Amino acid sequence: MEAFLQSLAAYEAAYQDLFDLLARYPASRRQKKGACGDWSPQQVVAHLSGWIAEAKRRYPRFATGTGNVVYNLDVFNDVSVRRRRDYNWAHTVAELERLVGELAAMARQVTPQQAGQDDRYREWLDSLTEDCRQHTAQLLAFEKASS
Repeated sequence: MEAFLQSLAAYEAAYQDLFDLLARYPASRRQKKGACGDWSPQQVVAHLSGWIAEAKRRYPRFATGTGNVVYNLDVFNDVSVRRRRDYNWAHTVAELERLVGELAAMARQVTPQQAGQDDRYREWLDSLTEDCRQHTAQLLAFEKASS
């Protein structure tokens, strides 16, 4: 359970770092392509929301031993970004903040027994944390490139 709690703390810290960056992100850069491949910073945020929404969908299934899915990552990412294409910056960031909090609340409900029986609870947090850290670094570099 200790490893799981460490993963949860790292997840929350990584997303807080991202939200600190997004709160001051230059309006002139938010829609510009190239922050991560062809994605704009806003599309990066939409991508992160898609994966956290998916984690929220899957988390309850782990207790029943289900929830194993093989993804076509490119298609999943494309759909996540496309579904949010009509959102403005504030809505995109607000959705991510809401989803991050909701998943953290779900994770806090995971019992020691569940965390011990199924590593996917921790693995998803670790994966989402790593994705967040990578994209935070990309967004920071993209912001600095405009300076």
